[in-house]
Amino acid sequence: LRDHLGIVERPQIRNGRGTVEATLSRRPEVAGVVQDLEDGILRNVSVGYTRDRVEMIAPTESNGLWRYRVTRWTPHEVSLVSIPADMDAQVQR
Repeated sequence: LRDHLGIVERPQIRNGRGTVEATLSRRPEVAGVVQDLEDGILRNVSVGYTRDRVEMIAPTESNGLWRYRVTRWTPHEVSLVSIPADMDAQVQR
């Protein structure tokens, strides 16, 4: 529980982009993280989610690979990370 920095509020997807607002803890040991967020030093996030619906897309070439497209998913958590899986997943302000 000491690693819990805050809570995510008002998640939404608008124009193909997922956004949330967050309330961060005011505990003294979290103050450095808050400062690093304000200074832009911490800016990458990772989202933990479950895949609720997946479409299989057939290959267009005879030796091509099947593709899987997640069309419905449920987010469960957002974490600050050094290197995100998706480079567009970042803290905006």
